[in-house]
Amino acid sequence: MSELNTSLQRLFKGGSVVFVGLVLNYGLSFIGKVAISRYLGKFDYGALALGIVLITTIERFALLGVDKGVARYLPRFETDERQRGVILSGLTVALSMSILFSGVAFLTSPFLAENVFHDSGVELVLKIFSLAAPFAVLSRFSIGVIRGMSQTTPRVIIKDISQPIVRVGFITLSVLLGYGIIAGAIAYAVPYIVATILGGLYLWKRTPLCRKVRPTFMYRELLQFSSPLAITGMMWFIFSDIDTFLLGASPHVTTGDIGVYQVVYPLVTLLTTIYTAFGFITMPVLSGYHSNNELLEMRELYRAVSKWIFVGSLPLFLIFFSLSENIIYISFGEEYMGGTTVLSILSLGFATHVAAGPNSPALTTIGKSRLVMYDSAIAAILNIILNLVLIPQYGLVGAAIATTVSYACLNILLNSHLYLKINIHPISRAFLTTGIAVISLFYALKIAFEEFTPIQGVIPLITFLLLFATGYSIIVVLFAIEDYELLLLRDIEDKYDISLYIVRSIAQRGI
Repeated sequence: MSELNTSLQRLFKGGSVVFVGLVLNYGLSFIGKVAISRYLGKFDYGALALGIVLITTIERFALLGVDKGVARYLPRFETDERQRGVILSGLTVALSMSILFSGVAFLTSPFLAENVFHDSGVELVLKIFSLAAPFAVLSRFSIGVIRGMSQTTPRVIIKDISQPIVRVGFITLSVLLGYGIIAGAIAYAVPYIVATILGGLYLWKRTPLCRKVRPTFMYRELLQFSSPLAITGMMWFIFSDIDTFLLGASPHVTTGDIGVYQVVYPLVTLLTTIYTAFGFITMPVLSGYHSNNELLEMRELYRAVSKWIFVGSLPLFLIFFSLSENIIYISFGEEYMGGTTVLSILSLGFATHVAAGPNSPALTTIGKSRLVMYDSAIAAILNIILNLVLIPQYGLVGAAIATTVSYACLNILLNSHLYLKINIHPISRAFLTTGIAVISLFYALKIAFEEFTPIQGVIPLITFLLLFATGYSIIVVLFAIEDYELLLLRDIEDKYDISLYIVRSIAQRGI
């Protein structure tokens, strides 16, 4: 277990850095979203949301999966020639494809605004975001390189600190000066330029990209590995964005409805914060185990990471699922209350995603990117069919149901293949007992609390959450910590000269 303990230390150290960055990112982004959505109103915010969806769509399609390919190959090469070749090959693909897709989006913006979204006022917003798209692609590519170099701090600085700070600054300026939707679009576009500059500096200073060595190009190998991931990325577009496009194209849905949906959807993605943090650093570690054929260590590591992703995300799921009205009203105001049911439904879909563990990175690590592609394609096709059937009849709720069912289908397929290939699954005794105990505590406390006062308004909500947080902390220490993880606690005590005796005592009783 010593090697596993070392890997867990590395993961928790790196994952914690990314997690802190994500909290800063999501926190600042949430503040900006609240400000701009309340300032613009749901109709103008709906138009802005279409532009945001456009740039994220180009980002996924234009990369062709090379960011993940670079993240996989860089840890496997030690020479500057090979590493420089990997980076240059990926950069050439990303840059050329981003310019192509951006140009197409810019030229077709009038057609999309008039004939697809039925709102000519969206055209200028789409053009602004299409011009910013190459910067979004390049900044994401630099994140892939950072991931391949097994570093976390540069990623946090580039993606999780610089982008949200610049965005919130521009949003604040546009609100204070009374500018409208165009200023809002610029506020979302400019941070990508800043992130690209910072990413370029990292590539120049910290990688062999600009060193005077002859690169060993590997376009063929990179594209062979990344092509299935590119298709998978397109499938993720269907999961996260096709519902917004289909809502915009539906004559039964207004731009205001899209505004409501797009304050709810990014809100529920907060459930993936811990998943993203540990998934970012898990892939290189799993890749190292797999290259040495250490399958037992892979299984143990996967279960440990999956458990903590699930346990850490569970409270937020319960809050979104059961207290959706409070969350939306307090955050965005009465104008967006039409999204309460949508928030509850979507939270179920994202809960299945975090409970399944980092299945897609794990399959990618063992070279089964085609399986990820096939599974994603099946779930994406299901998503399109369900959206087309449900949106005309149920609107926003139909789109949420389609996404939730598709996420459940995808994760069942991915985890089934992961288990069949290398006998890896996320379930452990600690996973189950902690989950059951936390869910039972939440609803028992909710029922008891509401006997005295409804959980409405800020003060009752905060009081309830503080009580729940106390019980949750005890349950986690009692049930979630396993024997080999006690070694981590002892390492923390030695490193920082602190005493965690009470925590260890409770954990040992649970074990």
